[in-house]
Amino acid sequence: MQNVTISLKNVTITRSVKATVKLTADQWQLYTCSMECGEAADGLNQAAEIAIASSSSTAEAMQMMDEAFSKYSKFGAADSEPIHVAVSLFQQAFGDEW
Repeated sequence: MQNVTISLKNVTITRSVKATVKLTADQWQLYTCSMECGEAADGLNQAAEIAIASSSSTAEAMQMMDEAFSKYSKFGAADSEPIHVAVSLFQQAFGDEW
């Protein structure tokens, strides 16, 4: 969980960020027609939660996802579709562009 601290004279605001991501293998657009992809979806969800909690931008979160995309590449995670799903997710979380 990332703590964001904003300090002004005599004021300190700390905000914690926690995300819960529960996308299915179909929502990640993995190779569900040819194999069981639940393990990959769970791994991508966990990586996305960590990336949201530990990053401050879509670009930073996407860098953090590289390892998960590679780890689950046999399930289609390194294809353009899951990458676009992650970009959309992170843009919603951070309100920025990639």
